[in-house]
Amino acid sequence: MEQTLIRKLIEQKYYDTLSNGLRVINRTIDSPYYYKDQVGTVSLQGGFQVYYAESDSSYFLYLKKADTLALLNETTNSTSLHHLGNVTEDAKKYFILGHDNGNGSPYSYEFIDKQGRKNPLGYGVEFLDYKSLNETPYLLYSDTMINGRTQLVLFNTDNKRKEFYELKNNLWELYIDTLTDKYLTIKFSLNR
Repeated sequence: MEQTLIRKLIEQKYYDTLSNGLRVINRTIDSPYYYKDQVGTVSLQGGFQVYYAESDSSYFLYLKKADTLALLNETTNSTSLHHLGNVTEDAKKYFILGHDNGNGSPYSYEFIDKQGRKNPLGYGVEFLDYKSLNETPYLLYSDTMINGRTQLVLFNTDNKRKEFYELKNNLWELYIDTLTDKYLTIKFSLNR
């Protein structure tokens, strides 16, 4: 009996791996991890899959279709997996990753174009809210400072055009209230 126990302790644990050799993370509700670290492979429309993976020092989020892997996000394994994002919406041409920023901070999101296999705003660029108009998602996000003020940007995911608006610095949460061909109405709350 003692030899069987020792053999079980010595045997290496089997991991599913991606084609780049990274271990796939599939943590279920039965695992002893923080509830936000309950992650696993997510199947998306169009034959795409989102994989959480790990190395000895980092966590990764990949988009996979057939044999093609695209890195979406990466963080050190001293942080929580929820920093990578979780799929909050899946559509035919895109999906949305939600990011819980903790401590009562508003959620932020990433738009991932499935065909391009990336975020059209840039690697790791997050947006605040979005609405669809005529089946085209419009993303609302903040950008670089001009004259000491942050710009608010409305991004058309179809034609990649941007509209810029001046943003007051003391705003906390921003939401698209109304979006039409002629009007954009934004609701907000002030910084705490």
